[in-house]
Amino acid sequence: MKNSSFYNAHEFFFTEYSDIHYLENECNKGIAFSLNRGVKLAFDLKADFIVTFDDDTHFCNDYVYRCLSFFSNNRSEPVGGICLSRGEEFCFLDSGFRVKRTLITSGFFCRALVYERLSLFPDEYFIDLVDFYLSLEIRSNGYKLVELSDVGMIHMVGNMKILHLPFTVNVFNHSPFRLYYQVRNSIPFFIRFWRIDFVLCAYILLDILRIPLKAILFEDRKISRIKYCFKGLWHGIKGRMGRLND
Repeated sequence: MKNSSFYNAHEFFFTEYSDIHYLENECNKGIAFSLNRGVKLAFDLKADFIVTFDDDTHFCNDYVYRCLSFFSNNRSEPVGGICLSRGEEFCFLDSGFRVKRTLITSGFFCRALVYERLSLFPDEYFIDLVDFYLSLEIRSNGYKLVELSDVGMIHMVGNMKILHLPFTVNVFNHSPFRLYYQVRNSIPFFIRFWRIDFVLCAYILLDILRIPLKAILFEDRKISRIKYCFKGLWHGIKGRMGRLND
C-alpha cells in the first residue's frame, strides 16, 4: 500500500514478486484510509488471515508461520489479534504469551473474520491512534489481544531519543503537524472508549498536556509544535476530524 506519489519502491516488488497486489493513493489520505483499502482487498481475495506492517519495520522470515502456529494451537481462545515481541523486557506466562490492552498496527496479525465484524479503522482519525481504536473495538467485541514472547520484529517510532533524567523521557521528534493529530484524536478516543478501559483512555487523554510540555522542554521548532498542539486541542473539542488542510 503506497500512500503518496513520492516513492517508487514498489517497482522492485513488481519485478521480483509477480503475485503482489499493489495499491496506491494519489495523495496522502492517511493511514486509516490506506489500511482499510488493504483490508477490503483481502476480503475480495477471500483471505483467512491479515497481517499489517509499516514500511520501516524489520521482521523475521517466519513471522507469519509463528503467528499461524499460535492460532492453530490455541483454537479455543477468543483471540482477536496477535503479534510477536519487539524485545521488550516483560514477564510472560509459561504459555509463552501475555494479554495486552492494545497492539500497534505494525506486526498485527488476525483472522479476516475479526475485521468483518468490526467497523475497520477510523478514516476520520487520519493517522494517530487508529491502531488503539481498532484494539479497543476488538476488545469490546469479546476478543483478546496477545503478544507472543518470541522476538519477531524491530520497529522504531520516529527519531526517538531516550533522555535519562531522574525519570525516563521518550522524545519522538515527530514532524510538528503530527502533534495536531496526537492531541486532537485523544479527545474522541476518550469519549468513545472510556467505558471499555478508563485507565488507558485517561492516560491517552493526558497527551493534551504531555505532548505540548515535551515539545517546550525537549524538542526543536517549539513555536510550530505548540501551534499545532493548540489547534489539535481546539478541533478535538469542536469535534472537527479528518485531514488537516493547513
